[in-house]
This record gives sequence, structure tokens and C-alpha cells, in this order.
Amino acid sequence: MPAFSCYPIIVLCPAILLSLLPSPSFGARRPPTPPLSIWQVNSAEYQVAFDGKRHKLNNGRMVSGHPSGADYMDIQVKNTAFGDMNGDGTVDAVVLLAVNAGGTGTFHELAVLLNRDGKPVYAATKRGLGDRNNIKALTVSGRTAILDMKVQGPGDAMCCPTKKVKLKFRLRQRGKTGFQLVQVR
Repeated sequence: MPAFSCYPIIVLCPAILLSLLPSPSFGARRPPTPPLSIWQVNSAEYQVAFDGKRHKLNNGRMVSGHPSGADYMDIQVKNTAFGDMNGDGTVDAVVLLAVNAGGTGTFHELAVLLNRDGKPVYAATKRGLGDRNNIKALTVSGRTAILDMKVQGPGDAMCCPTKKVKLKFRLRQRGKTGFQLVQVR
């Protein structure tokens, strides 16, 4: 009877076992960054024009002070659009804020929250979008935020804007770590 040799089996077994182990992945890609949620947008921190300070919202709103006091501030999220504003491949948020610091005026500001590993990070605010405008739509196309709205035209009362405008904004690098939201054509 011929003798069986275990040599091929002993050599093959380690090779088979090694083939079952995961191979090292050189240049492996990170899993995609999750998009920001409405809850994160409504709970984020924003800087507004009236006092230049950052304010943390809760459920899309922050109210402080007494309405008749000099320290009164009411900030509300009015609309949100999602898209990649800084070109890093992640979905950021563009947020329309309504700000009232007392009195009859409600001023609109546009803010950008960048998506940093699934967490919102305040980047910039565009101020001076007007008082009591009628906002129709906020969208992001490419790296551009587009705001369709009606503003006060000649002869319009503050309550009743009729002039249709479409404003476009892009996020620009400012210094090494800062950003600004600039109007483009």
C-alpha cells in the first residue's frame, strides 16, 4: 500500500486559512459622511447681525430677553435647503433665518452650516436680505444657494412686497479657516 503524505495538506491549510482573512486595504475609502438632519439644523448655533454673537437654537428657535427690552432677540429657522456648498462632497445646509430684535421689523439672514463628519459647523451668514420680505423658495444648485423672494418695490407698503427677485450666493474662503457668503450673478 502506498503511504499517504500529509505534506501537501499541511502546506495548503495555512494558505487556505490566510486567503480567508481580510486583506489589508491600502487607500481604502472612508464611509460616506451622513447628511445633516433637520433636527441638527434646528439645534445648531448661528451668528446673527444684530449683536454679532452666536446663538444656539432649540427646535428651530431662540428667544431671549423681554419683547420690550433692549436685550430682546428672537431667531427662527424659516427654511432649509441641502447641498454641497464648499465642494468637499458632503451635504451641507443653507438656512434662512428670521431675526427680530424688538420692534416691528423681521429681518432675514442666510446662514451656512458645513457638514463636518455628520455634525453641523457654522460657517457664515449673509446679512441684509431685507425686512418682511416674502420668501418663495430656497434651493441649492451646484455650490450656489438660490433665494426666490418678493421684496418691497416702489410704492409697496412694508407689509406687502411685490417685486420678484432671485438672489444667488456662494461660499468663499476667507483666510485660512474662515468663510463668507457672497452674492453672485
